[in-house]
Amino acid sequence: MKYTKFRTRHIVISLLFYLIMPMANAYFLTGKDLLISYQALKNTPAANQNIAQTMNAIKVGGYIQGVIDSAKSAGILCPDSTLTVREAEKNIVKYLQENKDMLEMAAVDVVVFSLRPKYMCK
Repeated sequence: MKYTKFRTRHIVISLLFYLIMPMANAYFLTGKDLLISYQALKNTPAANQNIAQTMNAIKVGGYIQGVIDSAKSAGILCPDSTLTVREAEKNIVKYLQENKDMLEMAAVDVVVFSLRPKYMCK
């Protein structure tokens, strides 16, 4: 019963994300896009980063923050005030490395699933 309730809630929230995100001009990203963006930035020394890499990092960071904020307001995630985008990115990368099947999933799901174990609302 508890799983069904959670699953139903997740489906409703996912639908809301898909309806709200296009209105906010968000990009459709996959888990693979998040991972590639993070790795490209991490593997390039700051002095060698070009404006496109910097803008991409800002876009992806903003996307992650937007998903977290939306999930928080919907009662899906309850992160504490110390959670930073950088920490969320590290959790997401670790999750994707451990769950390769999530690489082709929508980034919104990847963000929520990766942070849910640590920041699930009680």
